[in-house]
Amino acid sequence: MNRTEIISNLHSLNEADLVAINSALLDQLKAVRRRKSALARHMFTAGDLVGFGDKGARGKRSYKEGTISRIKRTRAEVLVGNTTWTVPLNMLTAV
Repeated sequence: MNRTEIISNLHSLNEADLVAINSALLDQLKAVRRRKSALARHMFTAGDLVGFGDKGARGKRSYKEGTISRIKRTRAEVLVGNTTWTVPLNMLTAV
């Protein structure tokens, strides 16, 4: 069964089935995100030069480069100039 078939068949389910599917889906999403964070946590160390943000954006969403000062469970503190940004690990790229 592919995604389109699953979505088109949702209307035939009752509320209890939808709640069970929602719960299973959220558990799976959390597990995937935990694995991604764990991989990223082991990929970077304090002192690494990293970049984050959007190269086409302006303001606080613009692309920035800095050094990692601390790695937390799912985020890293990145020093950009005199400002420390708390950035999700999955948004960081090595420079």
